[in-house]
Amino acid sequence: MRKRYRVVAVGDICVDIKTDPLSDFTLGDRQFRVKDLSLSVGGNSANFCLGAANLGLDTSINCCLGRDAISSWLRERMTKAGVKVVVKRPGKGTAAITYGLTHTDGTRQMITFNGPNLQFGERDIDYSLVKSADHLHRSGFWWTPKLWGEPTRRLMRFAQDNNIETSLDVGTDPEGWHQERREYVYQTLEHTDTFFGNETEITMLAQKRGLKKAADALLGMGAMIVVAHLGSKGSALFTKREAVKAPAFKIEPRNPIGSGDIFNAGFTFARSMEWDVKRCLTFANACAAYYIERLEAPYPSTRDLKRRFKFGR
Repeated sequence: MRKRYRVVAVGDICVDIKTDPLSDFTLGDRQFRVKDLSLSVGGNSANFCLGAANLGLDTSINCCLGRDAISSWLRERMTKAGVKVVVKRPGKGTAAITYGLTHTDGTRQMITFNGPNLQFGERDIDYSLVKSADHLHRSGFWWTPKLWGEPTRRLMRFAQDNNIETSLDVGTDPEGWHQERREYVYQTLEHTDTFFGNETEITMLAQKRGLKKAADALLGMGAMIVVAHLGSKGSALFTKREAVKAPAFKIEPRNPIGSGDIFNAGFTFARSMEWDVKRCLTFANACAAYYIERLEAPYPSTRDLKRRFKFGR
């Protein structure tokens, strides 16, 4: 019997408060009514873990939570979903909260209070947990500033030195991709097996026009694979030897916030199955599509994907 593939994510966790999709939304002094305002676990790393656990991976998150009621709720929800939560040193204050406005065209805006994520430093990393993993995923990059640059580089190097596959998703830089901040990411790329990002993130990080040129630049800095989330255009994968694309599934977008994290979880699962790259991309697209079209129970299992998209193992 094949042992369960072990995944550890190091990064952020928060509560997401999201609207149902809005139409005809405009800025200004006015009030909108929504049919639903959902409360759920959020944060790039936590969302990745929920996606990975539902696909059947042995999943843990190393993060920072406080002693407040919201932190307790987050820990309870993650544990119930099958994710082991490791907090070496509790943070101070209220847990992180993100307010998200979602729209019928698939776009979204987010307002975030980062709470204990801002306190998560290198001494909070549980290296014994990391050493037990098959895969290390680092995300929530900009929301954990004490881990920028060298701390993340050392973490990723430690993983690779112990034959652990690594992946990195930095997300969108809220401060605008200044040179000093880009350097924090560049330092980690030589120890990154898979770099995830959308087209804007990849081109802005690389400071190149065009996705292919940008991906080539990141590969030149040390990343082994660059995987691009392309929304309604699907996804693409770049190595020094090949470029592969997979089309998106046609769906009605209802839940776009966090879909990239679910794509990453799907791709990580597919890689653990040792599938070819086109099938890995297609499976990850299916995971993201399933999530995007559901406000309730959005995290797919392999059975869900087979039923919805006729995509089996």
